Amino acid sequence: VASAHPLESRLANWEATRTQLRMEMLRRTYGMAEPIRRQMELKIVRDGQWRPLALGGGRPSVQEEILTGRDEVIDWEDVYAGEENEGLRAVAGGVQEEMERKLKI
Repeated sequence: VASAHPLESRLANWEATRTQLRMEMLRRTYGMAEPIRRQMELKIVRDGQWRPLALGGGRPSVQEEILTGRDEVIDWEDVYAGEENEGLRAVAGGVQEEMERKLKI
C-alpha cells in the first residue's frame, strides 16, 4: 500500500507551480511581452549552451539559473557534485567520444 502525504504532490510540482506564478506576476506587472521574452531567452540559453560531461555538462548553466531565479539557491547537487559525475565520465568515454556523438561523426 503506497501512502502519500498531502504535501507530496505539491512538492513534486513545486518548480512548475513556481514558474507559472512568476510568469503570471510578470504578465500582470509588465504585460504579455515580458513572460514571452523571458521564455524565449531561456530557450536560447538552453539550446545554445552545451558542455561535455567531463567539464560539468548536464548541469544548468549560470545564465539558465539566473533566468529561472535559482541563482540564489544552493541545492544538494551544488555541494555534492563530484562522485556521481565520475561514473558518468567513465561511461561517456571522454570528451572526444562525446563530441563525436553530439556532432554525429
